[in-house]
Amino acid sequence: MGSKPLFFRELTPRLLRIFLFASIGAMNFGYDNNWWAGVIGQQSFINDYGRYNGPGQDRSLPSTWLSAASGTPIAGWIIGCLLAGYLTRTFGRKKTIIVICVVALIGMVIQAAVLNYWVLMVGRLINAFSMGIEANCVPMYMAELAPASIRGGLVNFYQSWLYIGAALAAITVYASSITLTGTWSYRTAIVAQIGPPCMLLAAIWFIPESPRWLLGKGRKEEAMKALAYMRAGGATEEEVATELNLIDLAMQEERENNLATSYADCFKGTNLRRTIIAIGVQVLQQAQGNSFTTTYLVIFLKQVGVKEPLLINVAKMCCNFGATLLTFFLTDMLGRRPMLLGGSFFMAGLMWTVSGVSAWSPGGPSDTAAQGVVAAILFYGAFAAACWGSVMWTVTTTMLGFVTSLLITYINPFVQNEPGYLGAKVGMIYGSISILALIFVFLVVPEMSGRSLEELDELFRAKVPAWKSKDYVCTGIGTQITHIQNIDGKRVSIDRAQSISGEAQGDRMKK
Repeated sequence: MGSKPLFFRELTPRLLRIFLFASIGAMNFGYDNNWWAGVIGQQSFINDYGRYNGPGQDRSLPSTWLSAASGTPIAGWIIGCLLAGYLTRTFGRKKTIIVICVVALIGMVIQAAVLNYWVLMVGRLINAFSMGIEANCVPMYMAELAPASIRGGLVNFYQSWLYIGAALAAITVYASSITLTGTWSYRTAIVAQIGPPCMLLAAIWFIPESPRWLLGKGRKEEAMKALAYMRAGGATEEEVATELNLIDLAMQEERENNLATSYADCFKGTNLRRTIIAIGVQVLQQAQGNSFTTTYLVIFLKQVGVKEPLLINVAKMCCNFGATLLTFFLTDMLGRRPMLLGGSFFMAGLMWTVSGVSAWSPGGPSDTAAQGVVAAILFYGAFAAACWGSVMWTVTTTMLGFVTSLLITYINPFVQNEPGYLGAKVGMIYGSISILALIFVFLVVPEMSGRSLEELDELFRAKVPAWKSKDYVCTGIGTQITHIQNIDGKRVSIDRAQSISGEAQGDRMKK
């Protein structure tokens, strides 16, 4: 048993099923970004949706249209993020996911029904609203359900489904562009996107509600049933009861300490550091070039003269997905900090390589140089997906990352094209931001792998420097929750965990 990777030692069949089902909706996220990035470079789409330039002139998508159409849906993500907290607190995680599916389907029907550029944008905006809710609700739900020792690997299911959706979108766009003509050469991708929300709507009935949310609503018996359902095959009834009691005590302690009762509290005391980490990781994940390569890669490759940009986009998405498979093991094996630090280092070098070779090759890169550009793009996508893409969901859910994505998506066309005319040199900016990201992670982001959510609370309250966080030993309730959740490598006995639970309850009764 000891020879198996930690992920397989801790993963039970039921946990696998729950996390596979819960994260299906991420396909919508990946699909939406990438079908759009593919079709805006197709002439058939431009002929039907582009701006009329006069008799005998080809239609076009000017920078203003691209900026508005690519950036406006991200505003829907932001609005969804702002409402996600209220929805998940009020209605629970499962009901919120149902809302996500219904809103997404409404947006997709509008996109498929009307052949008009701005109506298409309205449909994408509505769908983006659902994705904003999802990006906050689903990773949080998954983090609440996951055992501490493999939380990074399990939450990575979300990123994996995201890249499956992205790869399917890229494949659909490419295949339909070479096999179909007319409107169906791009409309096939628009219609096919209804698949992910329909799959999630069917799967949601087979996963439990979050025990932490149920405890917060005073529904302890239901929380016990939900937790027992999730831990089946990995924990005894006694261990499940002890874990639930410890979670309940930790939540009471958090309420008594008044850690956060308003948005203003996010910037006070130890919460300020958490907020800085959340903002920093979200913003830097997008600012290192993720939004650029996701939305404008096909156009960028066409501008620098690289052949078969749609096919290269398919290859990039497949590489991204392949890299996320490694993250199931690496996130908890190596830790969050090494993944983020190493990712930024290689992303900077690869983005500078792409930009440098493309910008300073007279008349565009030669065939050999173009192959180097493509290779660098594929490796960049793999590092971005495995390191920052996957780890971000385990460190924080996201809203300000979407704000950054919104700004980049709006501004990039004007910097890369008219009036900035940086062209391929725009990659130098994104590569430089990766160096800033490396410094930020080293100084600010602590190691979080192998710790329960309650144990992380203790880590922040102790004000442990980021570079010393890996070796810090927690001693509170969170440590006992980590022990109970882990099948292998337990650090304390079940009797000790129950003793702490009983002592804490006794202290509260005395008060």
